[in-house]
Amino acid sequence: EILLMDDQGIFRGLTQTEKTEVRRAIVSCIFGTDMRYHASYVSRMRIVAEAYQQDPDSGVPMDIEKEQDRQLLMDVLVHCADLSGQTLKHSLATEWGQRVLEEFRQQTVLEKKQGLPIAPFMMDLDDPLKQATTQKNFIGFVVEPLWKVFCAVFPEVSFLCDKLTENLEAYKRDEQTLTAQRMVREDAGKSASADGLQPELLLMRDQSKDGKGFAANQGTGGDQDFTGRSNSAS
Repeated sequence: EILLMDDQGIFRGLTQTEKTEVRRAIVSCIFGTDMRYHASYVSRMRIVAEAYQQDPDSGVPMDIEKEQDRQLLMDVLVHCADLSGQTLKHSLATEWGQRVLEEFRQQTVLEKKQGLPIAPFMMDLDDPLKQATTQKNFIGFVVEPLWKVFCAVFPEVSFLCDKLTENLEAYKRDEQTLTAQRMVREDAGKSASADGLQPELLLMRDQSKDGKGFAANQGTGGDQDFTGRSNSAS
């Protein structure tokens, strides 16, 4: 109610016509965060970026006196801000990403209870590997294309694109590490199943072949098999 008072709020001192124009611009910026417009913004800003790169001295090739150009710039600024979490330093970007993933997890719980379809990218987000892959894909296919063209037009904020690239590479490394670890576990499980052994015992046996197994670490006398049982006479 206070904001609706003529002498209060951001519209204070504006004429009715100006209030209408400002409100329309704000609503457009809010709607601009809808991902259905993402591809359009990237495409339109890429045209601007290419024109700017051809003639950097001409300044940003947008006429802020034109309502269409002015609104595009405001929409893109807000959209970039909405997708700026992964342009932060990695510790903050990771925390930000985890909170978003938690929101997705909670959404899937509600959707499942109500019998609604669940988007594939929201499934299994408790899995660290799925988390790393989701973040990598989100940056690579969504965030990076937008921020690259934005930074091409406004090079003053290129350091944010640098952080974005660092985070992308970090998630790629996480994905590779977690994938390798999963493959080792799966291979151990398959071999153990074939040999009738527990995976942990199989790993002990394989490690013992190069002197790193249970027997070597125990430092006990007598011959021992991979389970640690002594084969020598008691």
